[in-house]
Amino acid sequence: MTEVGVGVIVSDVGGGMPPMFTIGGNKVVLTKEVVENALHGIPPERIKKYRVEVGGIVYPIKQVICVAAGIPPAAFISTDAYRVLKNLGFEISE
Repeated sequence: MTEVGVGVIVSDVGGGMPPMFTIGGNKVVLTKEVVENALHGIPPERIKKYRVEVGGIVYPIKQVICVAAGIPPAAFISTDAYRVLKNLGFEISE
């Protein structure tokens, strides 16, 4: 297992583990709590289209995944970020 940023990239996840997502070809374990903790104190970047509120601050969805999972923005598309954040229970808007 290799730790990247706050999220963890894993090769195999057994039962009882937090949700695992594929983001830009990387298997990443993320929870809502991990995302919230990762964004604490991080200023938001400019929002292009999709936004999500984390800890009372509105962020672009790709920034949230970059910070929480440690994956560079060029390595995945907004659809990946949208899917992951929705599955974690975040509300996304335009």
